[in-house]
Order: sequence, then structure tokens, then C-alpha cells
Amino acid sequence: MKFRIAFLAAASALLASGAMAETYECSFPRAAPISSNHILPNQVTATINGSTATVMDPVIQIVAGQPIEARVTSNTDRRITIKWELRADKRVFYALSIYPAKGNSAKIELNNPKTEEYRENRYGNEFQGASGQCARRG
Repeated sequence: MKFRIAFLAAASALLASGAMAETYECSFPRAAPISSNHILPNQVTATINGSTATVMDPVIQIVAGQPIEARVTSNTDRRITIKWELRADKRVFYALSIYPAKGNSAKIELNNPKTEEYRENRYGNEFQGASGQCARRG
């Protein structure tokens, strides 16, 4: 009997965690094209599951070949913010904010810090950003 109760509790928790996952497909039409050596993506897919997320975009596809882990730093009715780091030949930092209360409008920001090795930013400006729109899927 104890096993059955534990099994049902675990199954319920598993189903509930899967139901919490939200996927957003975001587009940023004014982001610079990848071919311009800027690495601010024009589209991002983010799947949020509690305090973690996975993200995929054209830059991640080139660097990692698959979605990468991200962290959710804010998840309220007003704003969802997801942050991740990408490392190719240097580290760059991204933040995606989605505003559900404003029709899922969105903003993506890139922090492309200068380093000792890269005194000039080969990926464009140190700080880049673009506004766009997200659609919730599932």
C-alpha cells in the first residue's frame, strides 16, 4: 500500500512538472544578421520549466548544435526573464525578457564584454539589444 501511494505521488509530480513547461517562439526583426559578425539572434525558442529553461537560436545552433540550458531569473505575470551564457572563443551573455501583460512583447540583450585577448569586439558592440514579439506554444 505504501508503495502504491508513493508511486501515485511520484507520477502526479512528474505529470505536474511536465504540465508546467511553457515554450515561447520569439522573433526580433531588427536584430543584425548573423553574417554581419553580430551575434544577436533574430529568433529564439525558449522552453521554461520552473527555474530552468532551454534556449535555441541560430547562434546556439552554430556554436553548440543543440538547445542549451538557461536559468529563469524572473517569472511573474508581468515579466519572464531568462539568462544564458554562450562560449565559443569567448564568453558572451544573453538575457531574454518576455512581457505577458503586454501581449508577449519581448526584448533580447547581449553583453559582449571586451577581454584581454579581445580588446576589440569581433562580435559587434559590447551591448546589443532588440525588441520583438513572442508567441506561446503549448
